[in-house]
Amino acid sequence: ILGTRIDRVFWPQRALAKEVLEVVLIPKALDTELLAGGRLRLIEYMIDTESSYAHRLVGDLDWPRGVKLLGVLRRGEFITPADEDYRDLVLEAGDHLVFVTTPEAFPVLHARFAGREQVRRVFIVGGGTVGYMIAKGLRESRVEVVLIEQNPQRCEFLSEELSGVLVIQGDGTDLSLLEQEGLEDADAMIAVTDNDEKNLLVSLLAKQLGVEKVVTRVSRSETRTLFERVGVDIPLTPRQAAVREVLAHLTPEGVERLALIEDAVEVIEVRIPPDLDGARVEDLALPPHTTVVAAMRGWRVVLATDELQLKAGDELILLATREEVAHVAELFKTT
Repeated sequence: ILGTRIDRVFWPQRALAKEVLEVVLIPKALDTELLAGGRLRLIEYMIDTESSYAHRLVGDLDWPRGVKLLGVLRRGEFITPADEDYRDLVLEAGDHLVFVTTPEAFPVLHARFAGREQVRRVFIVGGGTVGYMIAKGLRESRVEVVLIEQNPQRCEFLSEELSGVLVIQGDGTDLSLLEQEGLEDADAMIAVTDNDEKNLLVSLLAKQLGVEKVVTRVSRSETRTLFERVGVDIPLTPRQAAVREVLAHLTPEGVERLALIEDAVEVIEVRIPPDLDGARVEDLALPPHTTVVAAMRGWRVVLATDELQLKAGDELILLATREEVAHVAELFKTT
């Protein structure tokens, strides 16, 4: 439209490819995101049946210095320290633990869930825009990539553009092809065709062959739960990835959205106003389901405790339900 000023363009496919890359490159991680200019990392792990954390009280667990457990995802509900009886919660297989960690503490935390595992070989089924961007990102991270695409012309383009990627023309639902190419030895399978049914079948075949991490593109958000129930580790939708980017730019004044957990709980950043100079974290009149994660003072990042004293100008990272974000914005508004 002539005369219209466009501030920002959102590209769902690019947002989806970025999310897939972030989660695939870290073994065992179900989700991950850098915060505060890389000074903190948000990361999610799942408790499996063999985990030493299964059947233990959350309140009894001790995490490395520089690590904070933000909450537990259980069957779609996010349980945080602000919830009653949180410390008496007994962890179950299938629970997801969401942490924030400093760069120095991340390797220590990650070793508890993934040992020394590294991502070396990844299969991608679907060579469209999303598959192309993921393959390119993986090769830049020195990961061996096998990309299966059915369209001959598209295969020719991918072979020319993706140096070092093994491009195979074929049907990603062909079990004999997957076995022939050694899918059982892959660290991850990524199904990103434009067909949900095909992506689901590819994912189930990968699980049958023993692939530990399966990431799948889902066109409709309402189908995501079904994919999770049949064993897909990480179903992602382009729409949800784009919504997260849009939400990050549609915030109340004085609030920056950093991340969204299960489309219900947000990680946000606010600045401490002069009238709260010298206040401690425990003195803040926060909404009932909002907790302080960390404080940033210049380039120094401190994980929050109740006794942490704040200074005007500090940047505070908080965890809040989407309904409470406006309340938080009002609390930290400069008067």
